[in-house]
Parts: sequence; C-alpha cells; structure tokens
Amino acid sequence: MTGQIAFFIQAADGAGNVALALDHGNPFVGFASSSATPPSATTDPATNITPTSATLNGTVNANGSTTTVQFQLTKTSGDYNNSTLVPQTPLSVIGTSDTAVSATASGLTPNTTYYYRVVASNAFGITYGAERSFRTAAQALDFNIYTLGNLTLNSGSVHGRVAAGGNATLSSITIGSGLSGTSDLSYDGGAVLNGNVVYSGTATLNVSIPNGTARQVANPLSSSTDAWAKSIADTWKDLAASKVKPVGTTLTLKGTDTKRNVFVVSGSALAQVKTLNISAPAGSVVIINVDGKQDSFAASNTSLSETDAQHVVFNFYQAETLNINSGAVPGTIWAPYTAVTITGGSVDGTVLAQSLLASSGTFNGMPFLGPLP
Repeated sequence: MTGQIAFFIQAADGAGNVALALDHGNPFVGFASSSATPPSATTDPATNITPTSATLNGTVNANGSTTTVQFQLTKTSGDYNNSTLVPQTPLSVIGTSDTAVSATASGLTPNTTYYYRVVASNAFGITYGAERSFRTAAQALDFNIYTLGNLTLNSGSVHGRVAAGGNATLSSITIGSGLSGTSDLSYDGGAVLNGNVVYSGTATLNVSIPNGTARQVANPLSSSTDAWAKSIADTWKDLAASKVKPVGTTLTLKGTDTKRNVFVVSGSALAQVKTLNISAPAGSVVIINVDGKQDSFAASNTSLSETDAQHVVFNFYQAETLNINSGAVPGTIWAPYTAVTITGGSVDGTVLAQSLLASSGTFNGMPFLGPLP
C-alpha cells in the first residue's frame, strides 16, 4: 500500500532535556510518503537457444524498493520445489519503471523442454512471473546427417545417426546408428543396424531394424535447432579470415595457428577445384567459409596434413544450392540455408543442411570436434 507517515521533530541537550520543534506555538508535524508495494514481474520469451544454453528474459518493476531478481528453471511444468535458480546480472534492480532483466542458463540437455519463470522480491513481498517454456536445440553434431527440412536418400550407407526435421524418403540405404525426428517417413529397403527408427507422422516401412524398434513420437526434434544452426553459420562467416584462391585446379589451405584457422574461398573458385590440400597444426580448427548462392564441390583428390577431418568444417553460409558430384569432402558440411544434392562420393563428417537429396553416397561417422561459437 501507499500512504503517509506523520513525524515530529524534537531536540535534546546534553542533560537529556527534550524539546519539540514548534510551528506557531504548536508541535511541528511533518508528513512523508511511504511506498510499501511488492515488485511486479513478467516472464518474457527465452532467446539465444542452443543445445546446452539459453537466455531467460523478463520485465521487472521494483516499485521504488531495491529488488532482487532471479529465474527458476525446471524440467517439470509447475514444479519449482526442486528448480534450478539462475540469478540475473546485475542481481538487483531499483526504480519505478519497467526494467528488462535476463540470465543465461547453461549446462542444459540438448533437445529437451524446460520451464521457467522470473522471481522478483523486495522488502514488501515476492512476485512470480507466469511460467514459460522453451526447448533446447538438438545437438546436430551427434548425427552423421541432420536436415532441418526434408531428406531423401537413395542407396549408399550412413555410418552414424540420421535425423530429419521434415519428411524422409529412404530406399536401399543402410544406417549405422538410428533414424530419428522425421515427420512422414517412407523407408523401402536397407537396414538400421543399431538404434531405433522414430517418426512423428505416418510411416511406410520395409526395413530391417535388428537391434531396435520403430515407434511414433510427437515432436521428436526441437524447432530451435534451425535458428541455432543458422546463427553458427553467420558467426563463422564474420570471423577474420585469409582469402585464398586456387592455382589452376589445385586449392591449398595452409594454417599455422594452433587454435583456429579461418579461410574464405569463393564458390565459383571452389567449383573448379579438383585437388584440395589442407594443412594445420594438429588439434586446431579449420573453418572454410564459402560464398556464393549456387555452389558445387567436385574435388576428388583431397589430402590433410597434421589436422584431420574432425577438425575441418566447410561453412556454406550463403548457398541456396550445393551440388557434390563424386567429390570427397574431408570434413563437416555446415549448410543450414542450403538444398544439398550429393551424387556419389563421400563425406568424412556431419552433413547439416536445410534439405538433402543423396544417391550412392557414403557418409562416414566423423563428427566435427572443434568448439562451436
């Protein structure tokens, strides 16, 4: 509540004699406003959602009293008795206007739904914002193939796991470690050697699953993965980089930094490359940013020196289409905006794409090990 407090002014001498201040012969009476209002709090949508972290947001009005702000985070809706407390920075707010607050929740589990609310407290009470939820992005690097949209595989083999955010059509394809996340699924011929087949829509199955089962699951993949994957591509493209051109049909990329080596190659130049040589200190990351909207990769003669395929990533950050015709890609393909077509050849890494159409390809299970932004 808000009201007024009356007060008197008095003075005392060293002997303990007390006198009231007088106003025209009467005791002086003063008044002061008193604000005794708890804070207001609104929980806002989460942002910057990755596989293992998210920014929790809210709006708080301290209503004139210093107010402590934190967020409660839980995997169970409405259960905040055992929730994780995530303090905002700075810890408190003051004033009488709406203030945006946020906190970073880290160490989260990929592809998992979390519930949260903002909590604001001051000397006059505690206020809980309404509950909101978010789902962490899937960890795409756990998969040999991850498409944000549709997937079509015709013959060939995939050594690792496969996931499709859209529909999947597969024929005569062998998958090493499970298929998950499709909407509608058609799988005619081949096998999933280990793990399960998971889909959310309809399924037409003529496939061997010797060490798993096929089952329908609602929303098996997080929709947050799309924005996260694109943010990675956009972050990589803005890194300081060395622009390299091929000599004839040979492209040589030589890095010397022990942590990270970034190169820029034009899509038109990459299309002419037949021999690709990459060298960098062992354990360092090699990021190859490729520009252009219609890209292709046809290098069949590739070599790596000191570094390995699990530390190399090709970032097709602009491409609308990417054609790989019998090429041997020595690393991960990161193409979240791109419709990728692969005819023959091999990929020694993860393929992350908006969509993928592949025939007679070999996808070796060598996920990118370099740190993501």
